[in-house]
Amino acid sequence: MNDVLNDVLKTEESYYGISRQYGWSHYDKYSKIYNSSNEDLWTLFANIDVKNKSVLSVLSSGNQALHCLNNGAKSVDVFDINKLTNYFFGLRLISLKYLGTSFLGFDDDFIKNVKKIVNNCSLDSDYENEILDYWILILRKIPKKRFFDFMFRCGNYGNEIDDEKLLIDRVKDYKYTFYNFDLSDNVSECKNKYDVLILSNIHDYVFPEQMELFAENIYKLLNSGGYAITTNFGLLDDNKRIILEKKFIVEDLPTDYFSRIPIGNKLIKS
Repeated sequence: MNDVLNDVLKTEESYYGISRQYGWSHYDKYSKIYNSSNEDLWTLFANIDVKNKSVLSVLSSGNQALHCLNNGAKSVDVFDINKLTNYFFGLRLISLKYLGTSFLGFDDDFIKNVKKIVNNCSLDSDYENEILDYWILILRKIPKKRFFDFMFRCGNYGNEIDDEKLLIDRVKDYKYTFYNFDLSDNVSECKNKYDVLILSNIHDYVFPEQMELFAENIYKLLNSGGYAITTNFGLLDDNKRIILEKKFIVEDLPTDYFSRIPIGNKLIKS
């Protein structure tokens, strides 16, 4: 509970402190949460295979992890520099389990759905209760009229899974580890290796001087023959590609219909 209280206080400080004047940082421990992915996940997962594989996914909105589960991944652990993403992902899993949907809505609907879980659901683990404690406490701290806009960035809602029956069944016994780290920094807390890493476009936020370590960390976290998936919003920077090609076989994924550029890259550990 102490960790939850600390995270609530840090979130509250962001509201009443510097973030109120200058806006949230895009990339730190207490940042706004994407409430949906802004990537074309349907096309992405149509072109990669995660079935029966161990996966480590960037967390963000949680959509990538949910798509991995929906596509038959053997296990899905998650990481993010932003601690608040885990509270949102946990809330989405609770909503799936008890309300039958991972979509919690916008603005007042989001708040109503949180209250619905609080008032009507008997949670069955300390983890679920800690997740809910965070949302109960933060809803008391942040003014309701500003709550949703303060906590969330909006993504692309075409990435939600329409039929969640399979997903509901999969999350009943789903256990995962959340790693609160920056992939371009120290990742030593993660002792596991994975078949697949889902990285989204976090390479866009990696400084040039950090790129070598970023590539090395990906390499360490992958099993032999495993691969990492990056998502592109524009072509992969040439300098970053050169560094990645020193460690991996870099393949372009299919092109986006509108932009005619690859939707991402596959980094294969040979």
